[in-house]
Amino acid sequence: MIWTVQMPITRVEVFEAARRRQLPVNVPLDPWRQALRRELGTQRFARWFTLAMFGVLPAVLAVGILVTTPSLSRALGDLVPLVLFWSISVVVVRLTGRRRRGMRALLTVLDHPPVERPRVEGSLSDQERHLIRSLPEPISAADFLYWFGAPDGRDLGLELLGEVVRSRVADDLWAALRVCFVFGLDGDHVPLLARLWDADWHEEHLDVVAALGATGAASAVPLLLGVVDDVPLHLEGPDAWRVPVAVVDALLTLDVEGDGDLDRDLDGGGDGADGAGGGGGADVGDLRELALAELTGHVDRVVAGYAWVRLVDLHPDWWQQMVDEGSEADLPAAS
Repeated sequence: MIWTVQMPITRVEVFEAARRRQLPVNVPLDPWRQALRRELGTQRFARWFTLAMFGVLPAVLAVGILVTTPSLSRALGDLVPLVLFWSISVVVVRLTGRRRRGMRALLTVLDHPPVERPRVEGSLSDQERHLIRSLPEPISAADFLYWFGAPDGRDLGLELLGEVVRSRVADDLWAALRVCFVFGLDGDHVPLLARLWDADWHEEHLDVVAALGATGAASAVPLLLGVVDDVPLHLEGPDAWRVPVAVVDALLTLDVEGDGDLDRDLDGGGDGADGAGGGGGADVGDLRELALAELTGHVDRVVAGYAWVRLVDLHPDWWQQMVDEGSEADLPAAS
C-alpha cells in the first residue's frame, strides 16, 4: 500500500535536526549514526582525491616544466596556470575539513545511550512527528514502538487517530495516518476515519479515503459510496474529480482476505454494510463489486466510465466475453 501522507525523512533532515538538538533522545540511533559515518568516509575520500588531482599532480607537472624548459623566465610563465589548481585545492580542502568537523560534532550528539522518556498523550511533539516521518526507514518498527512504549503498532495507530479526532490538530493527522498505514488498519478504524472525513479542519481527506480502502472492512463500503459526491471545500473546482477517483481506487484496495473478522465488521458496520451488500452474508469482495457496479451508473459519465474500467480489471474475462458476443452478433443470420 502506497500512501501520500508526507514524504519519508531524508538523511539531510536528520543531520539538520541533530544540529538543532531535536532528535528523539531515547531511540536507538544506530541507523543515523551509520549514515553519518558513511558520509564522513565520503568526505575523507573527496579530500584525498582533491589533494591528488589538484595538489600532487600539478606539483609533478611543475617539476617536469622546470626540468625540461631551458629558460627560467619561460618556465615561470608556464607555471602560472598551475597556481589556479593549487588555489582550488586549498579551497576544497578547507571546505571539506569544515564539513567533516561539523559531522564529527553531529556524531558526538548522536553518540549517547538511550534515555527513557514517557510520552505525553493528547498531541504529538515535534520530535514525535520527526520520528514518525522516519518510518519505516531508517528507524525500524521495533525501535519506533520502543520509543512510544507501545506493544502493538496497530493499537498505537488507533490511539493516535482517536487523539487527533479529539485534539483537531491538522499536523497530527498525517502522522497518525502514516502509523496506521505502516502497522495496518482494520474495521475498528472505520468509525474514526468516518469522523475525520467529515471534519473541515484538515486537508487530508484523500488520505482518509485511501485509509478506508486499506481497512479491508465491509463497513467501509457504504461509507465510501457516501463520500463520492461529498467534495471537501479545499478540493472544489478543478480538483473535485480526485474524490470519486480516490473512492473507486479505495474500493479496489479492499482486500477480501484482509479482514480477519468479517462477521464482526458486518455486525458492527450497521445497516449501511447490509444495505450495500444486500444481506449480512455477503463478503467484502461481493460488497465492493456491487459498489463498483452502482458507480457505473453515476450521473457523471467520467466517474461511471472509470468505475467500469476498474470493475473490468477485477474480471478481465468479461471484456473478452463481450468481444466474443459482439463478434457472434455481427455474423450474418443462417438461411
